[in-house]
Amino acid sequence: MRAGLSKLKTLSLLSGTVGILSIVPFTVFGATYSATGDWSVTKSSDGNYCTAVQGFTQQAVITVGQRADGALSVALDFQKDILDTTKSHTAKLTANGVSRTFTTRTASPSTLVVAVGIDDSFYVALKNAVVLGVSIDGNKHDFSLKQAASGLQALSQCSASLPNSSIQASTSSPTISESSAPSQPVPSVQSSTVQTTSSSASGASAALLAENASLKDALGQLRQQYENLASQGTTSARASELEEKLAIANRELQQLRSQASIPQETAQDAQAVTNMQKALEDAQGKIITLESQLAQSRNQVTEAQQAATQDTQAETQLAALKNQVSELSSEKTRLEQEKIRLESEKNNLSSQLSKASAEAVSSEQSSAALTTAQNQLSSLQAEKIKLENDLKATQTTLAMMKGEQRETDEVKSNVKNLEERVAALQAENQNLQSQMASNKAIEDSSKNLTEEIAKLQTERAVMQGTINGLNDQISQLNSKIEQDTASLTATKSEEGNRVKVLETQIAMMKGENSNLQKELTDARNQMSSLKALAEQEKPEDNLKVSMLETQVTDLQGVNTRLEAELEAAKAEKAVTTQQNSDTNNSQLALLQTQVTDLQSENTTLKAQLAAAPDSNTVQQTELSCPEPATVASDTGKQDELRAQLRTVQTDYERLLAENSRLGTELDKMRTNIESDKLEVAGGDWTLEQATRRYQESQREIRRLGALLERQNSKCQAEKQEIEYMLFDPRLTETAQIAMLNSLEDQLNQSNTRVRELEGKLNLTPSSFAQNTVSGSSNVITGGTKVAAVDAAPVPTPQTSAKPILASVKVDRADMISVQQLSPDYYKGLLQNAGVSIQNLENKSSDGKVSYTWAVNNALYGTAQEVPLKGSFAGMVENYINTAKSRCQGEFAAVPVSTGVANPGNTREAYEIACVNGQGGLSASLLFFQKNDKFISIAHEGATDSMSQAMEIRDKLDKTIQKSS
Repeated sequence: MRAGLSKLKTLSLLSGTVGILSIVPFTVFGATYSATGDWSVTKSSDGNYCTAVQGFTQQAVITVGQRADGALSVALDFQKDILDTTKSHTAKLTANGVSRTFTTRTASPSTLVVAVGIDDSFYVALKNAVVLGVSIDGNKHDFSLKQAASGLQALSQCSASLPNSSIQASTSSPTISESSAPSQPVPSVQSSTVQTTSSSASGASAALLAENASLKDALGQLRQQYENLASQGTTSARASELEEKLAIANRELQQLRSQASIPQETAQDAQAVTNMQKALEDAQGKIITLESQLAQSRNQVTEAQQAATQDTQAETQLAALKNQVSELSSEKTRLEQEKIRLESEKNNLSSQLSKASAEAVSSEQSSAALTTAQNQLSSLQAEKIKLENDLKATQTTLAMMKGEQRETDEVKSNVKNLEERVAALQAENQNLQSQMASNKAIEDSSKNLTEEIAKLQTERAVMQGTINGLNDQISQLNSKIEQDTASLTATKSEEGNRVKVLETQIAMMKGENSNLQKELTDARNQMSSLKALAEQEKPEDNLKVSMLETQVTDLQGVNTRLEAELEAAKAEKAVTTQQNSDTNNSQLALLQTQVTDLQSENTTLKAQLAAAPDSNTVQQTELSCPEPATVASDTGKQDELRAQLRTVQTDYERLLAENSRLGTELDKMRTNIESDKLEVAGGDWTLEQATRRYQESQREIRRLGALLERQNSKCQAEKQEIEYMLFDPRLTETAQIAMLNSLEDQLNQSNTRVRELEGKLNLTPSSFAQNTVSGSSNVITGGTKVAAVDAAPVPTPQTSAKPILASVKVDRADMISVQQLSPDYYKGLLQNAGVSIQNLENKSSDGKVSYTWAVNNALYGTAQEVPLKGSFAGMVENYINTAKSRCQGEFAAVPVSTGVANPGNTREAYEIACVNGQGGLSASLLFFQKNDKFISIAHEGATDSMSQAMEIRDKLDKTIQKSS
């Protein structure tokens, strides 16, 4: 314990038990404290009580004391003179919802002690409490307890080990308790066991007479106290009852005096002596009980004193109460002396009874005396019961008096406070009138807050639906992980396949890199050729033919490369499937290094392409149509050149179409294999990162290819322009028209040949399933070693979009626009997905067909299809915008993932919601493409039903994926 424990103070706990607390001063009166240590439980040096101490922030400490009989006290020591020792303080303790209020006067300006007493409910609440709230005269202090249950349990164990000794008689003046608990019961005090061997009926009777006389005096003092309190208006209703009880007690005392006249010489046998001893012990217990009653009466007097200080007219009564307290203290001292005297007489009686027992064991007189003693014992027992009942009634009366006194004080305080409040309100009324202009700004702020709350509610509804969907997706992913784990455990050779896939991808990247280099070289050569031709005198016609032939040659090379690439991919796949899976790790590291090198080369190529001049600009500058006069000067040469130009252009268009077709087919294959490759690499995060990095380089290659395609398109447009100039009506002759017809026939033959080649080169996506991968970009550092593939797949992170909110009105089914659809297809689709629907209806009108249905009377389903115009993503965006325009409330749309592979990005899922002040709706949407149709299926309903709607959407997505 720290040095602050040197200031521990021992204070009164009921009739002697003390509670100790050391608290270091703090700067603010009324604050929050957090526990800084565990409970420290110790036993007092005299062994009468145990204490549990815990320190808090700002060096505060709380100490709880407990006696062997379970009585509690709680001490607070602020160690700073912040308490007034001249007046009483109201302290309220709150633990786990249980509150107790105490009125106490402190002896120290920095220490406050509250005697709780035996209160099981509060003790249990304190053990289970996390925060102990303490309010002192309205100033609140919150103590965050740490392990209160274990600390108080240790305190209970310590107090249980204390000796359960009775309260010994004392000749010192009693200490008036500084705290009172009006609503708590007075703890029972057990009388000490006096071991005697004999007693006499006469001595017991005399002792009881003396005891009853003292009790009568004490009751007289209490009656005087009650009369004084009644004069204050607090106990007038109980005064007559107390007087009646006192009269009954007087009559009982008279009966005991008459019984005490029995000759004292009568001896008793051993059984009578035992009975008399018990009677004497009962009398002593009643004395102790009355002492407790006196202590409680002192507390009552203290409260009456506090009430009297608030009323100047009660000063005289307060002085009388102080005198009563002094008299009661003197009476207690007298009773204790009387008790000592009774014990002395009891010892004398014991010795006399021992002599009488030796002289005569049995006689007729002893039998009569025994009967008389038994009658006296019965009377004493009856008197004890009556006194106990009187004590209980007195306690009830005191509690009622306290309640009435508190109510009176509260009424007076409230009246005073109300008067002050009225005066303050009158002063504030003028200020409020001058501030009416500023209320508009406050109202506007309130409206803004209301709108923000509505938006947050809408967003919360959407997010709740999204969370439900994510929970379902997590369940599906867990199932998929279990299936994939079992599959990957049974077929470990798939690790080798992943390596082979990366090798195939690197081979393709090398090919693409080579092509880019070749195209860059060709572009440079074309620029050089064009510049050289521009320096010649009149090379226009030869330059045109040379340019077209070069482009045709390049396109033929590209076509050849693409065909070779397809064949090489097949051969590479067949060869790499036989490689040993044991070399996977080293191969993956090598492949990743190659990926890094290829990316560096691609970056260099991009820089070179960006730095190179636009060849089309040079072509536009250098290639101009010859003047009509020049062409006319050499007609024969022009006819030959034009014939060659027509032939070259026909081949060029054919090869360009073939190139475009092959490029489109390759892109489709790359797109369709995206999800398959991600699933293969899904179990290893490092491998997935490498795969995504490769995908990024693939996309960059395709971007550069698209750039070249755009340049070729510009070149083709310029050639078209040259062709139009060549066949200008001013220059056209009969031979040229004939040549044109011939070239058109050749063009038709070339188109037929192109279709034949397309049929021969028509490859299915599955034959090229492991050649390319496209997907999300995720760059990793070059040179990182790729770890072995883990069997457990990692779910792909879901991309979420922030809800888009707009002010629109709720319109239920009309949120989904109605277009033409095929009803039989949707009916079969729902059945195959295991969705039970009801009330399938045809909502056709004005040539537009719509079908709706219900699911378990909780969801409203709608299906529609429209021709696919433009991109699939654009159609989805238009659909969402239409739904947003139909909503008249707060609208939100969030894209979600169904957890199903989506090759080609031909399926998308959304969650939308529309909420206003009257309620709202949510919808789960699924968009997909089939037979050049854009199809949407929606299930809408209340927010609570959205988990079912999302489950139906996921089932439909799986069914569509299987059937595609």
